[in-house]
Amino acid sequence: KLMLSTAVTGESATNLVNVILEGLQPPEGTTGAIMPGFASTMTDGQLESLVAYIRSNLGAQPPWTEVENSVREARSRLRD
Repeated sequence: KLMLSTAVTGESATNLVNVILEGLQPPEGTTGAIMPGFASTMTDGQLESLVAYIRSNLGAQPPWTEVENSVREARSRLRD
């Protein structure tokens, strides 16, 4: 299913970066995270490598060129 996700096949790495950093919350009224966020456990370099790996192995699309910027912007939003 990940290979069909727009977070993996989209024009920008922004959505995938946000999902990895912030995680996915369950639908309202249910408990437990669908996926935890990894903002506090992954370095920017690890995140960039993971995003590039997912895109190249599951995205069937050309590599993103602005992953570093997407990571920097997402981290900045989390600090605000």
